[in-house]
Amino acid sequence: MLKRFFSGKGQRTQQAVSASVVWSVEEQGLCYSLSLASDEAHWQLAAYLDQLFEEDFASQLSDRWLVPWDSLYHLLDDPEHASSLPLLGLPPLSKLQPQLASQGSLAEAGFKVFQTWRDPANGASVEVQRRGAVVEGAAGVELLPGAVWELLQAVRALHATQQESPGEMTNQLGWSNIRKLAKRAGAGMDGFLDKTVVVKPQSLKLNPRKKMVGTTPVIELDVAFDGQPSNWLASFDAYKQVQDSYRVPSEDGSVTHVLIEPEVPVGL
Repeated sequence: MLKRFFSGKGQRTQQAVSASVVWSVEEQGLCYSLSLASDEAHWQLAAYLDQLFEEDFASQLSDRWLVPWDSLYHLLDDPEHASSLPLLGLPPLSKLQPQLASQGSLAEAGFKVFQTWRDPANGASVEVQRRGAVVEGAAGVELLPGAVWELLQAVRALHATQQESPGEMTNQLGWSNIRKLAKRAGAGMDGFLDKTVVVKPQSLKLNPRKKMVGTTPVIELDVAFDGQPSNWLASFDAYKQVQDSYRVPSEDGSVTHVLIEPEVPVGL
């Protein structure tokens, strides 16, 4: 186990699980010393890192190559790099499940989303240390899956945006993005977050509907969109004019916030 893996703020630390693993961890990504180029045992790794530098997947700094996390996940999904990736000596992918909890409501300036970890095998809470996309805990040193890394970045982005532009709209848009990524990453959510949905239609459809007003037939246009909540039309009809946002309660206790942008395209 690494004794100094996360020691010292801003300090890079060397992985020493095996002689073939020569990366170190920074917040921005994985690093490999330029001295590998003069080490006969690692000439293939140095050559591959030079290739990644030429292809803009890595940066070459004064004493090291830096492979940013986004580049690393791109490489993991690229079949053309599958045969070369073992040279990087990456840690195994973590199976930890992120858990999301909240403070306040979307309408409050103090709304916050917090993230913890859970062992998917037994559901117990797990304490880990994290630097960038690498975690260290009881299971050892592991790399977070790409979907989990995207989720953590979205939570971080919401916090940053809240500092600059606090308010309900910031909370709604931030949570909309986080929730989508949380579903993709298989993250757990507390009761409030699980039942709070934010949707922003990419387009609206006008569906004609015939109804009788007294003895006179009238054609009305219903506004619909993909993924609309079950009680959408009742909430929409409650207003005489189109609103920027709607709060649509459902029978299961969930609430869907529908955000309508002025420039959203409308078609029949």
